[in-house]
This record gives sequence, structure tokens and C-alpha cells, in this order.
Amino acid sequence: MKEKRGHSFDFDEQVLKEIKISAENITNQQSMMGEIQRLLHVVREQQVLCQIHKKFSDVPRSCDPEKVGCCSTQGGLVHVGKKT
Repeated sequence: MKEKRGHSFDFDEQVLKEIKISAENITNQQSMMGEIQRLLHVVREQQVLCQIHKKFSDVPRSCDPEKVGCCSTQGGLVHVGKKT
């Protein structure tokens, strides 16, 4: 079997726990979509994408997700994209 890029990154225990919870909650297409959205929120909240980016790219130490506009938190919600 060929090695895939996904084998180069290990999710932390909390994210793995959330993935397992989602897998148990998926019973149909609608619940699958809801669980995908829930997991996306968890990944953004825990800045997993930042961890991946830092592992595989040359990211400056001063990189701040809110300042560069890739992920910001406002009112308890996570908003992806540039601030307006």
C-alpha cells in the first residue's frame, strides 16, 4: 500500500475522541453532514490546520491566525476567511 500524506500527522487525543463520537452518531446522510460540520468546528477551534501548516510549511513564528484572517473567533463562533 502506498504511503499517504495523512500518515505524516497524528491528531491529538481530543480530536480523535471527537472523531469517534461522530462516527458513532452517523446514522444517515443528514447526521453525517451535521457531524462533518461539528468536526470542522472542532478542528478550527483547536487550530489543527495551523499545526499541520506549521509541520509541513515554513510558517513565521509571528503568524497569528486572527491577524492573517484565516480563522477568527467572534461571539463564540469560528469564522473562516478575511475579516470584513
